[in-house]
Amino acid sequence: MIVAYADGNPEVVDRPDPTAADLATTTRTVRDKMLRATDWTQLPDVPTATRDRFLVYRQALRDVSTQPGLPHTVNFPSSPAR
Repeated sequence: MIVAYADGNPEVVDRPDPTAADLATTTRTVRDKMLRATDWTQLPDVPTATRDRFLVYRQALRDVSTQPGLPHTVNFPSSPAR
C-alpha cells in the first residue's frame, strides 16, 4: 500500500490486517449475496421439493452469523443446487 510521509513523499507499507468488523461486514455481504441468488426458489410457482430444499439452505445461511469463531472462521453451507 502506498501512503504519504508527513512531507508528502510516497512510502510503501504493508496493508494492515482487516479488523473483526471488516471481516464481519464481508461475511454479511457474501451471505446476503448468496441469499439474493436463491430468492427465486421461494416463489409460488417453484416446485415444493425445490422450495423446501432451499428453505433449509437459506436458513443455514441466516444462521452463519451465530457460528462460533466468527468473524475469523466462517463455514458457509453448500448450495443444494450443486
